[in-house]
This record gives sequence, structure tokens and C-alpha cells, in this order.
Amino acid sequence: AWGALAMQLQYRLDADSRESLPQLAAQIRSAARRALELDPNQNRARAALAMLPSSFGRWHDADRALLPLLVRREVEPLIRLHRARLFADTGLWERSVAESRRAVELRPYHSGPHGQLQISLWGAGRQIEAEQESERALRLWPRSHAIWFNRMMMLTYGGNPGAAVDFSAERRFHPYGVDATIAVRRKTAEALASGNRAQLADVERSVRAAVATEIANTPIAVRFLAAAGRADDAFDLARRYLTRDVHPVERVNTQFLFDPPGRALHRVPEFAE
Repeated sequence: AWGALAMQLQYRLDADSRESLPQLAAQIRSAARRALELDPNQNRARAALAMLPSSFGRWHDADRALLPLLVRREVEPLIRLHRARLFADTGLWERSVAESRRAVELRPYHSGPHGQLQISLWGAGRQIEAEQESERALRLWPRSHAIWFNRMMMLTYGGNPGAAVDFSAERRFHPYGVDATIAVRRKTAEALASGNRAQLADVERSVRAAVATEIANTPIAVRFLAAAGRADDAFDLARRYLTRDVHPVERVNTQFLFDPPGRALHRVPEFAE
């Protein structure tokens, strides 16, 4: 139970505010240490501690810390999924696909691996397979937040924003409790589909305001600006996001640098730096 608590708290690192991270990290360590006092081989506790430090800037070391846990059946699906995200964060999309598929095989009725598999296939340029996986996941979880937002992103930034507008109108797939966010995503797709300057400027103001409120919203803004033909502005936002002080357990998303819309940034001369 203590090991499971440590792992459950681990999931909150993706969603909690930066201000809450020190307390959350202390809670994870406390629960994991209690589990290990009772059982030194408690693998959920070991996995929670291995995944706790931020992987940003130390992706290779973060991956090496996970490898001993791959042979532990009760945590292997979680480790596979974590590795899939690590590989996506470094643009190794085919390796991310392989880890995601294995996680799906191990946890076929858990939405997390399916959601990552969609994004990994999309990032790898395997658009048809990503679409098939997205449709399959929607049948299993028709109102899942992650599945809906992943599909909306792939359609909006996959060269067919008009299809994203149509998909956003299908209320039977809408996740509960996020109507305002759904409206923003629809507005974004409409602006990109129409190319209307006033609409694009309105969305730009919205995404910049979101970044000013919460820096973790940067990937959303970068994708939009890149898709709108504003690669230099997108790059400036990305650089500010990636060169700030990062908390030792903070989750820093870098997948957006290597996915289809993010590739527009690669043409900026300073990107390699």
C-alpha cells in the first residue's frame, strides 16, 4: 500500500503547480521509504524513487536508472511508458513507439500507454497508424481527456485543421468538465483552417496569455505559432521555457521540439544550440 501510494503521488508531478513540487516530492520519498522499510524489494517504491528526479538535461542517466526495474513485472508497464516519454523527449520516436507498444501489450485496458502510442506514431511520421490507434482508443475510452486532446492535436497540426474542427463538434467524445478548454482548441483549429489574420491574432493573444499565467503551457503556444508560420517567435518562447531554472523534480516537456509542428523550429539557425 505504501509503495502504491508513492506511485500514485508520482502521477501528480505532471499536473501539480511548480509551487507544490517540494511538498509533493517529500510525500513521495516518505511513502517510498516507508514501503522499503517494510520490504526492501518493494518495486513500486523503487520505481517511484527512480522516476522522481526530473529527466530534463539528464535523459541518459534517467533512462539508466530505470533499466533494473524492467524485469519487475508489477512495474514493467509503468517503466515502459516512462521510457517511451523519455525517448519522445529526445526525438527518438521509433524507440518511443516500441516502448509504447510493449506498455499497451502489458496494460491493454489502461488509457495512458494507448495515448502515448498515438503521439509516438505521429511523431515518427506514421500518420495512418497514429490515426488507427486514435480511433481504436476512442472506442475504448470515448470521453478520455488524454485521448481526446491527443486526437485534436494530431488533427489540428497534422495538416488537416478542418478535420479537427469537425471532430471537436462531436459532443459524444467530449471529456467531462473541460468545456472551456475544448472551445479554445476548436478556436485554434478554426483559425488555422481559415488562415484569417484576425482569428490567428486572437488565438495568439490567448496562447501567450496562457504561457504568462503558467509556463508549462509553452508547448501549446509553440505548436500554434509554428503552425501559423511564426517559427522565430515559436523558437523564442521555447528557448525561454528551456533556459529557465528548473526544479529538481519538475516535468519539462521537450517532445514538442521534435513532433510535426515543432520541426518548423529546426529551420531556425539557433535550434541546434
